[in-house]
Amino acid sequence: MAKSEIPAAKSVSEITDINVLIKWIHDNMDENDTISAEWNQIRTNLSILYPVFVFFYAIVACFGTLSNVCLFWIIVRRQLFYDPTHFFIGSLAISDIIKTTLVLPITLSNILLRNWILGSFLCYFLPMLQSFPIHVSMLTFVIIAVDRYRLILYPMKPRVPAGLCTIAAWGISVCLVLPIAVYFRFINIGDLLPEYDGFGICYIRIGENYAEFVRAIFVTMYAVPLAVIAFLHIKVSAELKTQISTFANSNGRQEERCSNGDDAYNHHQGTWSSITQNEPESTSIASAHKQDMCTTEDQVSNQNEDELDIYKEKRNQQYMISMVTVFGFCWCPLHIMALVVPFVGEETEEKENFMDITYITFSWLGFLATCTNPVLYASWKMSDRTKDRLRGYLNFSNRCRTVFTGRTNSPSVREHNNLKVST
Repeated sequence: MAKSEIPAAKSVSEITDINVLIKWIHDNMDENDTISAEWNQIRTNLSILYPVFVFFYAIVACFGTLSNVCLFWIIVRRQLFYDPTHFFIGSLAISDIIKTTLVLPITLSNILLRNWILGSFLCYFLPMLQSFPIHVSMLTFVIIAVDRYRLILYPMKPRVPAGLCTIAAWGISVCLVLPIAVYFRFINIGDLLPEYDGFGICYIRIGENYAEFVRAIFVTMYAVPLAVIAFLHIKVSAELKTQISTFANSNGRQEERCSNGDDAYNHHQGTWSSITQNEPESTSIASAHKQDMCTTEDQVSNQNEDELDIYKEKRNQQYMISMVTVFGFCWCPLHIMALVVPFVGEETEEKENFMDITYITFSWLGFLATCTNPVLYASWKMSDRTKDRLRGYLNFSNRCRTVFTGRTNSPSVREHNNLKVST
């Protein structure tokens, strides 16, 4: 039984290789029915749009790399990595730098160029490199959600070990991407056509097993993590909302008690002073009564500090939710496309053109997530005064309107207008 299955599997593989090779020869055939393969040939369906894609990919690569390097430098320079949240954000910055410096240019060249010129090693390694930093980012967001859940709901418990969890996230991501290489195959054109040495074909063997693998990765590394993150962030937000309402009610009762204490103090002071001026106990009794009715200044200041911490954590929570939401939104189309591709069926020229343009667009959207984390972090840590200043620089119309209004409301202008009205 086993002997009859092995040749069948080999024959299917050989037939697939022959079909792929025939397609490569057809794609590189010129008008004279000769093979004209060059290393820098752009795909025919992208020959018009490729400058636009190169431009947008270059913007994302430059801005994403510089912004994440600056973010990582700030965390190291100011020694913010002692805080677990900043440690995890530094890990996100490193994974984003890998995406923009390694994954993005290789992915773009693979999409645009008709021929595979990167050799057999990158044929198997590139798919793993493409998925690895994405898994790292997703697992890091899960760890951040767990850490904040413990911090807000169980503040007496120690926070998660940042270094150990980061190493675990990177290690798990490596283990998850290793099976991807099994589904790729490399054909060296130089072995069949010596005059085209250096050219190759790197293709993915789409079958039933690959479709199952893609579904498993989608569930375990996208759908389930996002569901867990959403659940934990909802619990944390609800707890912060409860604590804020509790502090607001306690402050209202505190102000009422203090006002009642002031009235009682004034009443006692007026009553005892009218009775006698030789009893020093009157002042002490009224002061004691006021002290019983109102908390001490130290307790009030501690309560205000706790309230400030709660509002600070609420602000932190909002930005954590924004980061994971943008990340999930940017990578969602590419995950959906990976699920759909195994069920497309036989490829035609129209389908191939549509899939190429769709894939390069969705890939750019995914890489766009590398630029959002530094921007959100800067907005998170930026002071309100700096934000108002930036809004003033960017909103020139409002600035001009403000200047004009300020001039019209000046005393000299108002005086001049009054004179005109009186005349």
